[in-house]
Amino acid sequence: MVIQFSGVLLLQNPHIMSQLDLLIIIIYSFTTFFIVSKAIDSLDAKVKVDFNAARLNAELEKHDLAGKIEIKIPLEKRYGLDNHPKVLSVKVANKSESTLYIDWDRSSITVLGGPSRRVIRLTPYKRPDLSHPQVFSVVPPGQSLSEQVTAEDVLQPNPENEGALEPSKPLLNIASLKDNKDSKPLFNAFMGQQTTLSYMLWLVCQISEQGSASRGDRLYILPCELVARKMPWTDSLPWAG
Repeated sequence: MVIQFSGVLLLQNPHIMSQLDLLIIIIYSFTTFFIVSKAIDSLDAKVKVDFNAARLNAELEKHDLAGKIEIKIPLEKRYGLDNHPKVLSVKVANKSESTLYIDWDRSSITVLGGPSRRVIRLTPYKRPDLSHPQVFSVVPPGQSLSEQVTAEDVLQPNPENEGALEPSKPLLNIASLKDNKDSKPLFNAFMGQQTTLSYMLWLVCQISEQGSASRGDRLYILPCELVARKMPWTDSLPWAG
């Protein structure tokens, strides 16, 4: 049956109406998918950074330092792609009966397996001076220290602060990976949660083994690995834990 109303033909045919309903459902589904996709893309990507304590503990065990040295690097719960840490907080506890020395000038930071970068210890009462060697930090038995460190190339003069050197970029610049054709595949894999990104603080320590003439004062290079992983988009929701 065909009914004409105001110049428009209305087909009272169940088969034709079901096809129309299907078309409406398809258009609605695609529209909803497009809107949801745009909403997800608008969410800020969240990155979780973990301190690989297992790797450090294995190295301490290897050198019979387990229970003698404890190292922690406190981190935020989440970071963004462009606000990754510029500075690391390093907490070192000396639980041995000997004095522990931290050699900052021999310590280094490496990012994504790249070249070694000099570690700079930051102090609140002194501006960084890259032309001078850094003094050892001394940790007596049973004591601990907490320091702020960064990589030398992260420091840049700040014209607004009389040219003082200040941290100017992230230690691990995730966002910049997408701008380089060689690193873009790695960036895409990271954003797709197919891989993680890691960087290292190689902390050089010296400890005296009292009562052991065969060991004496020895240097240890302790790996403090930080592993960044892209979180799923649901992590950006307000109610996400």
